Amino acid sequence: MSAQGVRSGVSKKVAISVAAALAIAIVGFAVASAGADYGGVTKAPKDCQFPRVKPDRIVIGCGDFGSYVDHLKWADWGNQRAHGHGKFQLNDCKPSCADGTVHHYAAKARLHNPQITRCNGRKVLLFNGMDLRFPHRKPPNASQFHHNDLFCDPHR
Repeated sequence: MSAQGVRSGVSKKVAISVAAALAIAIVGFAVASAGADYGGVTKAPKDCQFPRVKPDRIVIGCGDFGSYVDHLKWADWGNQRAHGHGKFQLNDCKPSCADGTVHHYAAKARLHNPQITRCNGRKVLLFNGMDLRFPHRKPPNASQFHHNDLFCDPHR
């Protein structure tokens, strides 16, 4: 192979490497900018209306607060997912939800699916999903609480 052919091959490899590095930098900047536009850190809805980093309570049943996880302690919190543990509280609504008994279960929580959404009158980067696992005693119909969509009132 001639010297010119070697230089041409090297030039193409350098150009491809530079283009790939530039593309990675642009994508990284876009992701960082999206987070920065909305406070830089992914939040979760506390009590269905307050976007918070590492909230101590997340309500699943926003209509009546019939199911929620409180006393949350977070082992890690990132912009794509978060892991913690707390107490799952479930109202049995017997004889009615107003007069029901709240039962407590140890729970492990994993937050995921961050999306830009409106919460409490402003746009925020917010986790929209919470998976629960029950390491000990399980609530009735535990499987219905394994995957939960999180809600935040867009107007409050």
